[in-house]
Amino acid sequence: MRARILITTSRHPNPRLRSFVKDLARALPRASHVNRGKMNIDELAAEAYRRGSDTVVIVCRGQHGNPGRIVFMKVYEDEFEFYPLIIQLRGVKLVREMPDARPVRVKSEVVGYFEGGEAEALALALGEALGLLTIKASSIDDLRGVSQAALLVERVGKPDLSFILKFLSLRKLDVVGPLMRVRRVVYRCPSPA
Repeated sequence: MRARILITTSRHPNPRLRSFVKDLARALPRASHVNRGKMNIDELAAEAYRRGSDTVVIVCRGQHGNPGRIVFMKVYEDEFEFYPLIIQLRGVKLVREMPDARPVRVKSEVVGYFEGGEAEALALALGEALGLLTIKASSIDDLRGVSQAALLVERVGKPDLSFILKFLSLRKLDVVGPLMRVRRVVYRCPSPA
């Protein structure tokens, strides 16, 4: 099966950014990663189309070499467009940095959230951008049996931290992907990365 999601970095990535992209590619179903190299946005869209991907996730570098923001691009036969969602990160934890985490190639996934409002808005936008089913649940048990894993959106609401995004196995409830601390979410199209 050809990958539907292509994950890459902005130009001039560092090893931490590359590791984060690899963790994301394992944690998202039907995803693969590509080294961007010198590809501009047009070439990146053409590469995604050639690989059979209709979504591109671009992870951009932030302060101190950490991932700084994530943008999404939809690819069509003769064109592409940015999806109106920018996730500004405050920090990430790679799978190798979490003792209880277990890197697994995820085959099916849902985006889950537990409360309405801003968490619901982000969960629905992520589900649409990634082509994943989005489910509101009263507890993690409501998600079990629906999918192999869940990308959980949890509202935090601190001045410098809005959400936590984490990938959980719905069978054993262990972490299967990177943890992302989200500073802010912007619902507009980004400028080219």
